[in-house]
Amino acid sequence: MMDAEQKRSLSQKYASKNCAGCQSPLKFLGTKTFHEGANWGILGDLGEIFVGHTNLDMYVCPSCQRVEFFASDTIV
Repeated sequence: MMDAEQKRSLSQKYASKNCAGCQSPLKFLGTKTFHEGANWGILGDLGEIFVGHTNLDMYVCPSCQRVEFFASDTIV
């Protein structure tokens, strides 16, 4: 069973979001992973263990095409 803090956190995360520019409701496009740090080139996937990744939830405004990112719960 969830405690009150978990419920509050989930309610905020999944609450509808409005565009900062025109206030239209945003459409969720998915969670995107962004690479942080140097590209290790020839090390390929092995080199990926030495760099960080940030997962961000991506939303788009269907009215003005503005894209907004929000912190996801998962940071690797």
